Amino acid sequence: MDRNLQSGRSTASFRVLAFLLLSQGTFWTASSSMAAEQGSAEQADQEIRQIRDAFVEFLSPQIEKANSFILKDRRRVLSTRQLVLNRLALTRSQRGQYRGISNRYGIPFRADPSLADVDRLLLRVDEVPQAILLERAAAVSNWGASPRARQTGNFFALQCRRGICRLQPDTAPGTPLSRFSSSLEATRAYAHMINTQPEFESFRVARANSRAARGTRRS
Repeated sequence: MDRNLQSGRSTASFRVLAFLLLSQGTFWTASSSMAAEQGSAEQADQEIRQIRDAFVEFLSPQIEKANSFILKDRRRVLSTRQLVLNRLALTRSQRGQYRGISNRYGIPFRADPSLADVDRLLLRVDEVPQAILLERAAAVSNWGASPRARQTGNFFALQCRRGICRLQPDTAPGTPLSRFSSSLEATRAYAHMINTQPEFESFRVARANSRAARGTRRS
């Protein structure tokens, strides 16, 4: 069972208890059978809503944590931007941090970056909206009901090789999927894919434009 489910605020709620049972492969079968026996479509709908709510409550903290790592990097890049804007030299430590972030996000490193260089990196180093991550996970893992998604910790149907991830159509048997040590690791991998892969460039531009419109570059 995923250790990320152990958080205090989650285990106290019935919705997360429902997801814990679902992860063990019992809740869906038991609740569906009960609904069938009672012949209650309304009850079945309610149980489905509970499962979906439980999945959202299970995955949302992992998304928040994944974004917190990204925003930590973003703050460092923004600090670099301020130095460049003020025409101040980076220290060895600051240059090392900037190099590491540039390498992680696939942007060529320059020891003395221009403002355009830093802004190009900022386009990639930004949080991914929770709705986008949840939508993908719910669609390809059937709201966490997919046995393979649970077994692999891969709720996003990712296949990753040498640090590069690709989307698979689903988590069905026979689909090549990468195994993750936790749902947080999988969430970070998908967020990183969105932030670095060419097919998401238009999303990143739209995200940056939205930030600019709100006047929230520096966050």
